[in-house]
Amino acid sequence: RDPEARAAVDKEFEKLASMKHPDGKGVGVWDINSVREKSDVRNEANAAGVVVFFAMIAELCFQKGSELEKGDPGQMFKGRHVLLGDQVKDNNFEAAQFQELGSSPPTMMASKVLDAWSLIEGYIMTQSDATSAYTQWFIGGGRGKGTPTWVQLPEHRWPKHWKGKYHNPVVLLILALYGHPDAGGYWEERCEEIVKSCGWTKTSWKSLFFHTPTQSLLIIYVDDFRMVATPKHTPALWRDLRKVLVLDDPTPPGRFLGCYQHYFTASVKDVALILNQDPKLRGRSETPVPRVFADPTKRVRGYSYDMAQYLDKAVDKYCVLANIDRAKLKVVPTPFIDESKDPQGCVEAEATAENEVRGQLAAIACSAIMTVMFSARLARFELLRATANLATFLHKWTANSDKKLNRLMGYIKGRLTDRTIGFVGDLLDDLWLALYADADFAGDKQGTKSTGGAFLVLMGPNTFFPLTAHSKKQGSTANSSTEAEIVSLAHALRNIGIPALDLWEELLGRKVVLVVFEDNQATGKIVRSGQFQKSMGHVRRCHGVQLSTLTERLKDETFVLEDCHTECMAADIFTKHFVDQRKWQHAITLIGVLSQEQQKQFLTDTPVPTCSSLKALVSKSCEGPSAAQKDEPTSACTESVQYCPVKLIKGSIEQSEVCHVCRNLFLTPAMVCRPASL
Repeated sequence: RDPEARAAVDKEFEKLASMKHPDGKGVGVWDINSVREKSDVRNEANAAGVVVFFAMIAELCFQKGSELEKGDPGQMFKGRHVLLGDQVKDNNFEAAQFQELGSSPPTMMASKVLDAWSLIEGYIMTQSDATSAYTQWFIGGGRGKGTPTWVQLPEHRWPKHWKGKYHNPVVLLILALYGHPDAGGYWEERCEEIVKSCGWTKTSWKSLFFHTPTQSLLIIYVDDFRMVATPKHTPALWRDLRKVLVLDDPTPPGRFLGCYQHYFTASVKDVALILNQDPKLRGRSETPVPRVFADPTKRVRGYSYDMAQYLDKAVDKYCVLANIDRAKLKVVPTPFIDESKDPQGCVEAEATAENEVRGQLAAIACSAIMTVMFSARLARFELLRATANLATFLHKWTANSDKKLNRLMGYIKGRLTDRTIGFVGDLLDDLWLALYADADFAGDKQGTKSTGGAFLVLMGPNTFFPLTAHSKKQGSTANSSTEAEIVSLAHALRNIGIPALDLWEELLGRKVVLVVFEDNQATGKIVRSGQFQKSMGHVRRCHGVQLSTLTERLKDETFVLEDCHTECMAADIFTKHFVDQRKWQHAITLIGVLSQEQQKQFLTDTPVPTCSSLKALVSKSCEGPSAAQKDEPTSACTESVQYCPVKLIKGSIEQSEVCHVCRNLFLTPAMVCRPASL
């Protein structure tokens, strides 16, 4: 109904219908000239004993940047034509069996690794989007490969000469289309092939590539490309990729995965409130030990991660779903109620409404929590414990859960402008990894399970860059805080520490130090010895393997275990609830979360570093097939006026460049505008 939305859908259809093939031998995501009656195709396939697939194409429209203010240039309607992958049938009316290639996008931590690398002195970050990514390659991985897929177009998209001639027309799908179960897998294979041919090597992490000659990094998240290289090498590296792939003009980093990155500089003196929290600095001292800087004016470069607009819309969404007036949603200092008052699961609870009755927000809880969970995992780590804990109650939601969710949303409303920051002020040789692991004891009142937390940071004398964090309720019940700490430590090392260590050693070409901080001295003693005390012999069936793994990795110097003062334990925030505002403020500072006032006080917003030759690269036409695909065949031809035949005669276009209008009209072999295959 919206004219802009309709125009966006029409534009997308025109683009797909005239999309040039990667080999330059045709146009169109589907071959409009292959139109057949669906029943005829099915009968022929059955007679020949071959398998073909049948699918439908649906039109969709969404508003990109819907969380932005109206009128923002980032807010626009996007049309999409997708294949309904869940409704694909074969010629025997059975559900289609695909190759199940399955694409594997990079982790959120991989994007943080790239960010940190870009802050090393002498490097810059640029990004680009692949235009209609999946359609840049053939379905099946090549022309004539894979199982033939015939698709039905929406009836209002049928050419006029189809009306009355076909009852259920289908056309052959040529290029991979969004929605096809194997489209992502073929696109990933294609990207990997092209990237490797340009001199990049695949790292041990999915969709993360390293260019050894220039020490550059590249990450590919579906159609989003991000590169970190020196200004000298950036234009050439992009140019090599754009010779084959259709990529937008490279730009400095901005919005990625819904999060805005703001570049800043600061002196080490200004970020001392974070650097002073280094456990190595304080040791077991009862009072904080300030860092002494050789040069207090030394500058660091960093990013602050801004999800204010996203979370603002998340609060709006919650208020609408819960039928709450946003103005009446109370702003609170911490995201937790006092969970110590939750009913104990091992004690018969009183049959009160709060404990027994299903909460009023049960129907909308999953939507609200998962919306916040995305931002918590990506950039607002301090929200992890609250959202992860609420997620465990989705199947047993009570009135008490209502209180917790409302409290969380009230906190978010009041802290929209808080940002996680990370900065680098050292050379690559001076960097090391710090892994904080912590656990509470029986914090889950209902099941008496403990919650483990982990926090991984890239550190150096003047560096603090958070890479990832997690908060997870443990699967086994611990009988003491020591047992809970061992479980948390083993999980953090196995799932976060060692994979990160493998990658950084691969990138740096040297042994990287992984320091694991543990604030429970008894746990540290047990891990070093590899033996439980006799009084804890009962745990060997549950935690014995975890202990043996930790001790083994400690002895082979995979990691270094160091003692940590409780007030420096950055992972504490992921294990327990906080109701004291002072303690909460200290906890979020440990993980690099600053309020708007602190950002203004300590950080200096600075233009993102770029290179002068990047502008030349943007203005210069792309080479190879990308230039041809950017200049799509003209849509000026109509059913009454056609220009393509004249252009063909003059030689100004090739057969494959004929617009889709003329291709539909001139189907007779005698016409000058006939398809090349006839």
